[in-house]
Amino acid sequence: MGPRAKECRGELREALKRVLALAREREAELLLIAGDLFEHPRVSRDTVSFLQDALHSLKVTQVCIAPGNHDPYLSESPYATATWPDNVHIFCEDRWTTRCYPSLGVCVHGIAHTSFGDNAFHLGELLIGQDNLLHIALMHGSDLGDVPPPYANRTYFPFRREELEHCGAHYVALGHYHCFRTLATGSSRPIGCYSGCPEGTGFDDEGNKVAVVVQLDPSGPILEPVTTCRRQYVTEAFNCSGVRSREEIIQRLRAMVEERGWGGWLARIVLEGNMEPSVEFDLEDLAARGRGGLFHLELIDHTRPPYDVDRLRREQSARGEFVRRMERLLSELPADEENERATLTLALTYGLDAFFQREISKR
Repeated sequence: MGPRAKECRGELREALKRVLALAREREAELLLIAGDLFEHPRVSRDTVSFLQDALHSLKVTQVCIAPGNHDPYLSESPYATATWPDNVHIFCEDRWTTRCYPSLGVCVHGIAHTSFGDNAFHLGELLIGQDNLLHIALMHGSDLGDVPPPYANRTYFPFRREELEHCGAHYVALGHYHCFRTLATGSSRPIGCYSGCPEGTGFDDEGNKVAVVVQLDPSGPILEPVTTCRRQYVTEAFNCSGVRSREEIIQRLRAMVEERGWGGWLARIVLEGNMEPSVEFDLEDLAARGRGGLFHLELIDHTRPPYDVDRLRREQSARGEFVRRMERLLSELPADEENERATLTLALTYGLDAFFQREISKR
């Protein structure tokens, strides 16, 4: 992304400012941060000072933080070494502890990651008794009932849906998954939610990003997601079949951006289909000139030249034998081996590129 990467990093701070502005606007009594407020190995003194000042600016709003797997509570963590405003409470143990706010009629039960890879079950250890207070559980963990594909091998503080219902909390505020999602237990209202991150951080972080305004009473939470991101990340395929020139691709890319309303967004476009060899192909030029109103455009070339595979298969030549062997490998693959099929198909194309003495570029 070049120099625009630094601009995107700066916008993460602006996203937090928008969250805090929303808290002031709604006169929020509590701000809950469910971990990964920063990246421990890369956090700078400047970032810590920014966070201290930003959270102090809330003044009357109380802040509770449950450190996550990227910002665990360690002896050398800024959570432990920096001085935080009086309105900020940071949970510091890998067991459930409680912070009560009698004037608000609320108790927050929180647990902290104290390492980078704790995959023990902790929610089942939380058992809240019945009283006249509202009880909130705050945790950075993995809902095993619906694990997003990018998190399949990253389960930290995992929990099962039934543990939500049995813990006794009126609301469970969760971090780890970067997309907004509610968690229901069969009642009319959800018992908890992932707010997600307030601003996307990459192409594995697509979609609208929000902060969640929660109204809480004994019957459960009412959730209102409010958009906080300035930009969104999006990935989409673009079929180049039948395209006759580079200029046509550029014009069609610009039209796509405008039609989809992606102004100011970051897009990853996968070029697919059969591309005629006569089309001059320069990804950098296409991205620079086809970006239109996008903040950033990344192009991935998965196009293929229109080889006549049926004719090549019948050839009694080295390339004919190559085609036959590759097709035999493809035919022997189980139907569910999508990734392997894509790899072999790409290898067939690379091989034919070489046989026809075409320039082989990464696809």
